Amino acid sequence: MVGFDLRPGKEGPPPNYRFVRGDVLQGLSFGRDRFDLVHQSLLTPGIPLDLWATVLGELVRVAGRLR
Repeated sequence: MVGFDLRPGKEGPPPNYRFVRGDVLQGLSFGRDRFDLVHQSLLTPGIPLDLWATVLGELVRVAGRLR
């Protein structure tokens, strides 16, 4: 499990968790098809309307394809 955010959360992470610091508006630092599932939450107020297509494109890029 990987968490990607500007700063780590306050609660203790689960044992299989790795935190990666980053800004989704600058792109994701992961390769194509890296994850089986991508979940975003609480991003709506932080993403300008004109950047949503770019951000969603990045989320789709790193999500694995159904085989």
